[in-house]
Amino acid sequence: MRYLWLLTLVSVCTISSLSGQVRIYREPLTLPTYRVLQPEIMPDWDARRYPYPMLDRITNEKYNKT
Repeated sequence: MRYLWLLTLVSVCTISSLSGQVRIYREPLTLPTYRVLQPEIMPDWDARRYPYPMLDRITNEKYNKT
């Protein structure tokens, strides 16, 4: 019981000391991205999938997107 009380005390002190260091902000983020080519016109027909267009054809051109 003594160890549980000590553990609780240490965790409360640690959490309260960290709360002053948290910061929230919003700013644009630029990510390197690859362009997607047009989807397949005739996708694979499979019993487990719907015939949705496949968007797995990407180019080797990398550009930054914000």
